[in-house]
Amino acid sequence: MKKTELGRYFDRVIASSDMGYPKEDERFWINAQKTLDFDKDRTLFIDDTPEVIDSAINYGIRYVLVKNMPSSRSNPPISNKYLSIDSFSELLP
Repeated sequence: MKKTELGRYFDRVIASSDMGYPKEDERFWINAQKTLDFDKDRTLFIDDTPEVIDSAINYGIRYVLVKNMPSSRSNPPISNKYLSIDSFSELLP
């Protein structure tokens, strides 16, 4: 976040390790909900793994995006199932 300066657009950022479970586990979402007190109908969740996006949707997160090409060393995942972005700059005003 510091490198990209995206941190200024977020109130708080968490890692799955902070919640004690991987994002594919419903307990991650339960702990994240308790910690962040987010509104599922107003939350945008972005991840580079379609299986994690599935988990977010199953928990009730309304808005999701897949981040293509998560690193310059890997090929972008192909997702025909979800809307995707190539760069976070696509979301900025």
